[in-house]
Amino acid sequence: MVQAQTELDYLVKRASLPMKKLLESAVANAVTHTGAEKDSLFVKEVRVDKGVVIKRFMPRAFGRASKIHKHSSHVTLVLAERDMT
Repeated sequence: MVQAQTELDYLVKRASLPMKKLLESAVANAVTHTGAEKDSLFVKEVRVDKGVVIKRFMPRAFGRASKIHKHSSHVTLVLAERDMT
């Protein structure tokens, strides 16, 4: 878990901050709700699926309009607990 957080700290991508926040939230939920230890958790699966597409129009010259598609995505992060014995 610490390795994943460290890699997200030094990753120079736009999605690294939201992914780090998602990881911290998932760890906090796992510790609070299931009683798992933070040191025994690891990232089992990360999946990014297509979300809804919001369709908008932008005014253009001569009374025309062009389409704008605002894409979104659904991120699924699955944590699992490693047996530390």
